[in-house]
Amino acid sequence: MRGMLLLCCMALALAGCKKSAEESLAEAALEKATGHKVDVDKDGESVTIKTDEGEMKIHTGDSATLPANFPKDVYLPTGYAVESVMEVNKTQLIALKAPGEVAKLYADARTAMEKQGWKQTMAMQGSANEGLLAYEKEGRKATVSFNGEGAGEPVSVGLQVMEAETTAQ
Repeated sequence: MRGMLLLCCMALALAGCKKSAEESLAEAALEKATGHKVDVDKDGESVTIKTDEGEMKIHTGDSATLPANFPKDVYLPTGYAVESVMEVNKTQLIALKAPGEVAKLYADARTAMEKQGWKQTMAMQGSANEGLLAYEKEGRKATVSFNGEGAGEPVSVGLQVMEAETTAQ
């Protein structure tokens, strides 16, 4: 898990790199840090990192969009903009910006997820500007987090969706 966290941090740093020489340097650094063979492929604002444990794709910047396979039954706020997308094995991590206030977005998310048949497993609100919701459905898990800076500022919305594990027969 620690290795995957390190990969995520390095990949986000690499997202701003421009040259293939930097890809090679990133590969060497990641291989040394994780002890695994790593292949980094940067294409514009997208980075793909392949290891023997799986593949991680990161999309950032103006070209970032929801993955084509993003579940239709997961809450998306009205007027959202995609900041970044990270796909690691069966997990999608999506960072959004949305207009509004945390309390309203939080309530909208609860309503929308429950309407889609998700079972709430956790709900926390630390303050008027932050909140976290967690859900399960058919072996899948989803979390929706909110972090606002205050009136008039967009709210950061984090989505984490983990697909159900399948067992080999």
